[in-house]
Amino acid sequence: MREAHRLLRDATRDAHERLDALFMGFDLRDPDGYRRFIGAQAEAMLGIEDALDAAGAGDVLPDWPERRRGHLLAADARALGIAIDPVPIDGAMVAGEARIAAALYVLEGSRHGARHLRRLVPEGAPLDFLDADQPAGNWSKLLAKLDTILYQPASQDVAIVAAREIFGVFEYRGRAWLTKA
Repeated sequence: MREAHRLLRDATRDAHERLDALFMGFDLRDPDGYRRFIGAQAEAMLGIEDALDAAGAGDVLPDWPERRRGHLLAADARALGIAIDPVPIDGAMVAGEARIAAALYVLEGSRHGARHLRRLVPEGAPLDFLDADQPAGNWSKLLAKLDTILYQPASQDVAIVAAREIFGVFEYRGRAWLTKA
């Protein structure tokens, strides 16, 4: 049997690559580019995290509260003078273990890119989000949990759709902030 997290990665590769390409359009070396990046990330992540809380993500992944980073984005946004309007997330998008697992996969996966992006941001910019700590083994622990949740083909199918939807929320906010005046 193929590991569910690898299946999820492969099935959402195009959505992930599209999102990466979109966010490369934000010039993080430029203060306005960084401000737009933080705005887009915050509006997507805060809505998704709130929906995950309401859906019971802590029951699926007990350390979920410690993994949250929306408050760090909100702090960076405040420091940058950005008014945030989180995307309202329909609870159905994260209803059930498979959908919660998929959303957690997308959110936690973004931590890896944060390390690279951090190097692009000028000194003095607020960096709570990009500097968020990831305890050793957290990613592996999440992947192992995904494999236990998504062991049935039906749950894998649900997770793939849900992960694409979560990537879509980030893409939606990214496009809006990229063109914001």
